[in-house]
Amino acid sequence: MPGCADRDWFEVTTFECQGGVARHNANDVWFAESADPELTLVIDPAKLEAGWVLLSASLVMDRGGASAYLVVTTTDGQRLFSLPATSKGRILELIQLPEGVTRIALRPLVSSGSFSLSSVRIRRVGRWDRWHLMWRRVLGTFWRTPSARRRQAGLFLWTPVFSLTHAYRLAGTFLAYAPSLSYSEWLDRFEQFTWRDRWQVRLKSWRLQSFARRMRVILDVSGASEMLVQRTLDSLAAQVGVSCETWLLDQDGAFIPAQSQKASDYSSDREVPDWTVWVKAGCELAPMAMFWIAHELRMHPETELLYSDHDYLDAKGYRHNPQFKPDWSEELALTTGYPGAVFAFRTDRVGREYTPAAGYALLLQLMVDLPASRVRHVPAVLWHQPDSVNAYVPDLEALRTHLRDRGVFADVSRTASGHLRIHYPKPISPPLVSIIIPTRDRLDLLQPCVESLLGKTRYPQFEILVVDNDSKDPAVLDFMAQHERSGQIRVLRYAKPFNFSAINNFAVQHARGELICLLNNDTEVITPDWLDEMVARLMQPGIGVVGAKLYFSDGRLQHAGDVVGPGGCAHHLHGPLARDEPGYMDRAVLAQDLSAVTAACLLTPRELYQSLGGLDEKNLAVAFNDVDYCLRVREKGLRVIFTPFAELYHHESVSRGKDESPESKARAQREVAYMRSRWAHVMRHDPFYNPNLSYVRPDFSLSPAPLVRKPWCWFS
Repeated sequence: MPGCADRDWFEVTTFECQGGVARHNANDVWFAESADPELTLVIDPAKLEAGWVLLSASLVMDRGGASAYLVVTTTDGQRLFSLPATSKGRILELIQLPEGVTRIALRPLVSSGSFSLSSVRIRRVGRWDRWHLMWRRVLGTFWRTPSARRRQAGLFLWTPVFSLTHAYRLAGTFLAYAPSLSYSEWLDRFEQFTWRDRWQVRLKSWRLQSFARRMRVILDVSGASEMLVQRTLDSLAAQVGVSCETWLLDQDGAFIPAQSQKASDYSSDREVPDWTVWVKAGCELAPMAMFWIAHELRMHPETELLYSDHDYLDAKGYRHNPQFKPDWSEELALTTGYPGAVFAFRTDRVGREYTPAAGYALLLQLMVDLPASRVRHVPAVLWHQPDSVNAYVPDLEALRTHLRDRGVFADVSRTASGHLRIHYPKPISPPLVSIIIPTRDRLDLLQPCVESLLGKTRYPQFEILVVDNDSKDPAVLDFMAQHERSGQIRVLRYAKPFNFSAINNFAVQHARGELICLLNNDTEVITPDWLDEMVARLMQPGIGVVGAKLYFSDGRLQHAGDVVGPGGCAHHLHGPLARDEPGYMDRAVLAQDLSAVTAACLLTPRELYQSLGGLDEKNLAVAFNDVDYCLRVREKGLRVIFTPFAELYHHESVSRGKDESPESKARAQREVAYMRSRWAHVMRHDPFYNPNLSYVRPDFSLSPAPLVRKPWCWFS
């Protein structure tokens, strides 16, 4: 075995493929056709002796949420070692090889997909070298990771003192591509309701006993078997710390007392409780659900609607498919009813007559004139829905009626995923839209962008403003001159150094349109009604920004909205899904409120843009200026909407390429620092990204350190 001073790397260049994985055209790109593909590393057996080794590789995942493992086979069985990677795909991981190693394999993905693999190297490490590498990762994690998330993951300052190896593994969970937790692993780690939790709930429940008398449960039993009804009643009887009266709502809309209650207790003369908890029969409440609901309502008396996360129960009673929901998104609630089959509301928001099996219709009724500030989301799984229980299906006619009663005469259709789509009416007098396209050279991008706008866009009122940032290519100059002479575009000259914010602000000063559409020059129109869709949504009350759905040129998803915080600053949601993939909770194919959308295709009123000072050309010359603008729009009380029904191609950043100069890196660091300072409160919790989901990467994988405070714990 080599000594501790041996630092020689040996490179792995030969692999044996297993699990349906194949190399593309003899280069570094591979494709896996099935889950858990493996590449056996062909290594001299003499190199497989027991001891610590350092594995280095470049592994770029094609899909978000991918997880890499090293599979080590010995004479006694198999062991899996996680291989966390940086956001750029670099793996540098210490592995302790056991005795009797016969095979080492790389498992780059846990599902089908493509990846690129290169520079696979291994070397032996000695004790001091190993300690140095471990301490470097641990201390680096302490520097860049919020303390609350470190604590939740169990990584404290003293952890490496007692077990440096354990601290090293914990620190690896905060790298961009640390292997994801399965839901069963996540439940074991974060959702055990122990005897200590029960004891703390009971100690704190005295505060809520009198408050609980102001609550009631209505159990919708329509269409449910006695067994399903009993399952829900049993879960209500098993509540810890808090209980309240329960009434069954039968097929005829009549109230029936549950358990020991008397029918005479419910009469027109009796005082109606302040809050009602609506439950669909068959759903099972977690033991602490009523305590948590009562606590939230007591602490936030302004609440008029409260909902929580939930998951599903299979035929054997195992929990799966968690629905970690966003905070209140009116647009998403209208088309999906995503609060689900259990929610609480102020009783006086609705009449005393209820229609059975009308959970979605009841939710629509509650949404009338409901400010977002009066909706409370509990980011915890407070109930479980059996797979056999039919959820409330969004009713097309109910939504049409709801919109009509609010003065919105929109059409409604059902999508392929079973949700609803609102076709907002087009303005009678369509406002002029000024489409602003910054560019420099690259006729191969500008020409298809402009020609797709002119040839495919159905919207009747728009002008195209091409902002030329010092182009030199004669072909580009000739193309712009020809189209300018024909009156199809206007060309604005901007001869200063590249500053994306300043370029767009300059163009807006010359725009004639009532609405401004910021558009990258590397985009192409796909759906002819893209601008009709965006304008119709922007004209709805309270909307300040509308963003589109963008695809890479190969058809994979490039943008379905932005999230602030996960990934380190601001990132696109989902990852590169296939065009028709629905994404987490179908959110990649649904219109919804979000914190931000990309300026690669963004529509906003010119008056609003100018009143906010446009894009921040001082602090955010190149990156994050669109996110900052959207956050300022939301700060003003207006909403930012993503619509998947306006579709364009976007060859992201190819027009400018990558600038890796020291000046560019320094500028990028300054912009990130500004965003983290200016929007720290949003980065701690983006309202449209559940805190139970990963904040290391914005792909809706489960968090290794969810920041959810349980109300019975002492620190809350």
